[in-house]
Amino acid sequence: MSTVTDAKPEGLFAPTLESERLRYELFDMKNDTHMQFSTETFNLILAGAGPTDGNWTKNDVRRLCFSLMMKPSEAHGRRPDTPCIYIMYLKDMPATPIGLISFCRRTPEIPMDLGWAVAPDYRRKGYASEASARISRYWKDEFGIKEMCIVTSEDNIPSRRIAESIGYVDGGYVMMEGNKEVAYVLPGMKKFEGQIFPFWGDGETPDEDY
Repeated sequence: MSTVTDAKPEGLFAPTLESERLRYELFDMKNDTHMQFSTETFNLILAGAGPTDGNWTKNDVRRLCFSLMMKPSEAHGRRPDTPCIYIMYLKDMPATPIGLISFCRRTPEIPMDLGWAVAPDYRRKGYASEASARISRYWKDEFGIKEMCIVTSEDNIPSRRIAESIGYVDGGYVMMEGNKEVAYVLPGMKKFEGQIFPFWGDGETPDEDY
């Protein structure tokens, strides 16, 4: 008899989503455009923090994706075949990615966290707010995730304002790599009290290069 732990990976998530100005494509590690854009984004927002001499390579991004993939315990007992990441595109510019929005599973003690990044040329236009609201609604109302959070640094005022604008509330704090990070949670959830928030999560990563 098969169990959840040996369940075959399957496609569980909407391949595309839309909001007023944006279209979202489910991240595909075999898609060269997705991989190139995500690697460039990591080297921009986490400059110097990559595992490969401070840089991020496509293989580093793949390993992180595998480590942070949704587990069957969050996926209604099923095993997803892809990470919970959507690539953002403007509807009137369908060939050029402008950002990404992720939903990561770190540890069983912390609900999955929503995060986003927008390319510099497209910031201050409300795209991060629009995308985070749409993708948050997808995971909560359409996929059925009951508890979600947003984690950011205390001085990241833009991200904190976005979290509040889309209905998240003060969720206490977590510790990431020894640093205190503020958390936002859905209304009704318990506040965090310094739980460990490992950036790489506790999931499995492939030993071989991809």
